Order: sequence, then structure tokens, then C-alpha cells
Amino acid sequence: MAESRQTRARELTKIAEKTGSLLPKDVWPQETILIGCWTGGSMGSYLRQLPKYFGNAPIRDLGLIASEGRFSIPFENHSSSGVLDIAASYYEFVPEDEIDSPQPNVLGAHEVVEGGVYYILPTTQAGLYR
Repeated sequence: MAESRQTRARELTKIAEKTGSLLPKDVWPQETILIGCWTGGSMGSYLRQLPKYFGNAPIRDLGLIASEGRFSIPFENHSSSGVLDIAASYYEFVPEDEIDSPQPNVLGAHEVVEGGVYYILPTTQAGLYR
């Protein structure tokens, strides 16, 4: 094991000597890199700089995350949309047009309709309860 570390150290030293730096794309094989970071809002200028350091690594948004918890897990690059993170919390949904109702129809995740607009009521492991 020590020999393989020494061999790798020599390889990385050669790269650093040749290029004048040692960047993540020089250290890790390209197929092993997946970048998880925010991709919306003002992140555009920073995202354009990532290939310099990481090559053409896929970039995956972190999904919908708030102080209350994590709500989604994106499965596609360059998109914040994803599936509901059912391992993080328990979720209930109120249709947007019923939010001011004294007794709104509260739906489980299996009852929401694609394209519908809902308020999310999370119950989290940290004690947040609707």
C-alpha cells in the first residue's frame, strides 16, 4: 500500500511540475467526479468557473432545501427539480386554493397530482410538526 501511495505521489508531482498547479481534475479520474452545489440564482458566474478545476464533471443541484429540511433529490444535471426526499421527513400537502380554508383538504404524497400547486407541511426528525 505504501508503494502505491508513493507511485501516486510521483504521478501527481509530475502533473504539478508540468502544469504549474494541481487541480481536482488532475487528481481524480473524470468519471468519478460529480459536483453537488446550488445552481440557481447568482451561481451562474461561479458555475462557469468549475470546468477549469473539475473538467467536464456533471453538476447536480442540491434540490429544494430550507432551514426546515431537505425536500427533494434531483436526478438530472443542471436541474433543481427532483423527487420528494421521503427519507428526510414526512410530508403533507394542501392545495394552494385551500390554504386559507378553516379545514383544508390535507393530502399525502401519493395523492398529489402532477402539475398541481401545493403548500408543503413537513414533519421533520428535528421536531418541526405542522
